[in-house]
Amino acid sequence: MPFAHAPIGDLRLRRPVVPPPTTTGIIPATAYGPACVQKGGQASSLQGIPPDVADLVLASPAYSVAVSDSEDCLTINVDRPAGLASNASLPIIGGAFQTGDSEMYDHKALITRSVALGSPVIHIAANYRLAAYGFLAGKEVVEAGVANLRLQDQREALRWVQKYAASFGGDPTRVTLWGESAGAISIGCQMVSNTATTESNFHAAFIDSGGVPALGSALQPFKQATIPIIHGDCEDEGTLFSTSQSNVTTNELFNQYIKDVFLPEASDAEIASLAAAYPDDVTAGSPYYTGQLNELYTNFKRIAAFQGDLRYHGPRRLLLNKIYDTLPRLPTWSFLYKRQKNLPFLGSFHASDLAFETQTPLDWSYYDSLVNLAVHLDPNTPADRAPGVSPLINWPQWTPGGQLLTFVDSESFATGGPATENPTGLVGMVASTPPRGLILTLDTFRVDAINVLVGLFQKYPL
Repeated sequence: MPFAHAPIGDLRLRRPVVPPPTTTGIIPATAYGPACVQKGGQASSLQGIPPDVADLVLASPAYSVAVSDSEDCLTINVDRPAGLASNASLPIIGGAFQTGDSEMYDHKALITRSVALGSPVIHIAANYRLAAYGFLAGKEVVEAGVANLRLQDQREALRWVQKYAASFGGDPTRVTLWGESAGAISIGCQMVSNTATTESNFHAAFIDSGGVPALGSALQPFKQATIPIIHGDCEDEGTLFSTSQSNVTTNELFNQYIKDVFLPEASDAEIASLAAAYPDDVTAGSPYYTGQLNELYTNFKRIAAFQGDLRYHGPRRLLLNKIYDTLPRLPTWSFLYKRQKNLPFLGSFHASDLAFETQTPLDWSYYDSLVNLAVHLDPNTPADRAPGVSPLINWPQWTPGGQLLTFVDSESFATGGPATENPTGLVGMVASTPPRGLILTLDTFRVDAINVLVGLFQKYPL
């Protein structure tokens, strides 16, 4: 269903124009609309990775290629439980603010699970413009007021939900944003945008591997929508983005790479302090806790550690700290995904949680926490849970240095593997079927290194 006019002709590179064209009669809405124009797949980011591992990654919905794309793509899709009355007023989960399109993920499993939990939800997904069509930059673009068109598209989609979701059985006062990667970054942008504090278009957010787009001025001054938040990452976020730097093989080249690509204004002493925080030690790199293994090329695990903290772990911790300092009573929870650590070279790679927990769920803990947040504004299992539903481990709210819900392979936990690098942080475990686990660990990993990184990138924003 269109939520705005097609951004073509005179409307190309312009803010979305609403309302969409008026239609009469019955509109066939049994198939997804085309994706927005985008580049091809992600194979170029897997240089040197064994073919069987690369195939597993590329088979994940997060790295799939759109079947068809078009500039006429500003459409929205609604999935809901079968037989739902139009006045059911169910909570709404807004997804597919991800790269790709609204068809990337099959949301039937989410809806089916919500029904089994006794907390049915509706899922609404919207396309938004990508690449130059949605991210065009430059002085002229800013002066014309057409920067960040992807965010404008998303905002119009949220307004559509407010206007029309009730007609599909949804409750527009209970909208939870759910996004991964670019989708999570989009949520972070929406949360700190000016309209977030003047329009009540969403009431909770599940931010997965993203958030505030970069370390630096985005949070200065800090102001955001006051909503409950879940914000988490995969442990080895940087591995997928570090396969193509195989020419950065010495300490000198590592320092030059950091300065040229990320911190051109930093002094040599500051670059050296960052290099010391991410040392030339294969056992300290990512995939973490794999010893001498998985060094794709000299400095691979070092670069992967740096990039994972720069793009994901550092911004997550910075945002949560800002919220805690500014809005200490705002409920926030955080998680760390550490499953599939035995995947060669990649470990718990970027978006691996969605790859393994949403399409054919290994257990239901990811979806359960999402549904519970949308329905109860708390990811923990409610006391009046449906019959036969096993409770999640008790997940405390986030505090600086506090506890993370940590998804682990039970075998690793039982044998003293990667899940137990900080035994004092282990509070308990709930087994699941097939044998997997949830534990609580402390959000204190690499605290000194991340502090150095955050300090430099706040001084020299990207």
